Amino acid sequence: MTEKELTAAAERLEAIHQQFANMVMTLIEVFDKMKDYLEKYATSFEANLNSYHATTEMLHSYGDTLRQMMAGMEAVVKIAGESNLAIAETNQQMKQMMSKFDSYFGDTGGLEHTN
Repeated sequence: MTEKELTAAAERLEAIHQQFANMVMTLIEVFDKMKDYLEKYATSFEANLNSYHATTEMLHSYGDTLRQMMAGMEAVVKIAGESNLAIAETNQQMKQMMSKFDSYFGDTGGLEHTN
């Protein structure tokens, strides 16, 4: 090999080495960007997961509250029914008392009261 051929081969080798170095630098940049992307994605995913857990807890809390409200409403309905029954019994007793009153003192008709 002549000196020119050796020089040309050395220049080609230098160009190949430069291309290789550029490729390695580009790969390092790509890997750094991918690492940043994955870190941001992991942070975002964790935030979404935390939000999901918070929403799930809130929905469970709503469910518990609704169950308590339903139990309260059932108690109110039961009390209202018992109260209506007591009122009906009281009305019946009042009717019986009025009929006894009428039998002792006469008919209450015509006893309109005016102020």
